[in-house]
Amino acid sequence: MHMFVSAMKKTTGTKEAFKIPFPVLNGYFAGAGDLLNALILAFTDKVSKKYSRDPLCMDLDHIKEVLGSALALEYNFLSATLDHYQSTGKKIPLDVADFEPENPVENFELQIVQNRKLLDKDFHPFLSEEIIVWS
Repeated sequence: MHMFVSAMKKTTGTKEAFKIPFPVLNGYFAGAGDLLNALILAFTDKVSKKYSRDPLCMDLDHIKEVLGSALALEYNFLSATLDHYQSTGKKIPLDVADFEPENPVENFELQIVQNRKLLDKDFHPFLSEEIIVWS
């Protein structure tokens, strides 16, 4: 799977597109999009402070670091969620229709709080691959 991003440099008008590949996990994860958005916001704040930059004026390399880090941490949370449910013997939902109707959310909750230690771990962000640059 890939995340595709494009941007334009204000100073030169040069446009660039890049992709960040990341592994696919088989499962339906309710809330994964919300988690990714929260992680992007958190890493935007962290990276902008690290380089003393206004979050709205970060250069493309910093944006790549934000997105690669957010995707990598989300992957770690989703992997931990899969590991947890596999250890309990529960069926891993592959689609929203696979949730048990009496309590769909509790059947496959993301294990964020239970794996909060992941927030303190060092990990390698997924790296971007340049696709094209044009003006």
